[in-house]
Amino acid sequence: LGALTTLGNHSIQGPRSRLAETVVSTRINETLDFWFARRRMILIEGVAGIGRTATTRAWCDAHAGLVRYIEVPSSSDDRSFYASVARELGVARGTSFNGQQIKVRVEEMLMTSELMIAFDESQYLWTQAMHPRKTPDRLLWIKSTFDSGTPIALIAHTDFSKWQEHYV
Repeated sequence: LGALTTLGNHSIQGPRSRLAETVVSTRINETLDFWFARRRMILIEGVAGIGRTATTRAWCDAHAGLVRYIEVPSSSDDRSFYASVARELGVARGTSFNGQQIKVRVEEMLMTSELMIAFDESQYLWTQAMHPRKTPDRLLWIKSTFDSGTPIALIAHTDFSKWQEHYV
């Protein structure tokens, strides 16, 4: 048991030690720790170049068995979005599967596991349309996934709030 505890502590400290400790990285780590403990939905926003991605990736690596880091693709098609989620969850996503089939497999995996998901580049969850007419499907899916028990972290550029205001 002692050896497992030592190994667990080493696997948590290893990824975090790759980064310089800054005020921003400390704040992001505290927020992610809160998210981990409470199993809620959170949003971390910031300008480019402050270390959001590197800090989040290191934090997720330190909690590898419990959290999956997913980079939201900038493309607007559903298949690429669900395929990126499926890849990180280890779910089949071959070329013979369409977006809906991958989505169903991802949802089944999330319902049977207690994994947490951190979406980086979350500003791309908003449809990049100039005149929005409805709530974006990706965000509706994330809300229903959270409602079914999967904790979600959204890591985004400040464009996330701009797009949110645009839709409101």
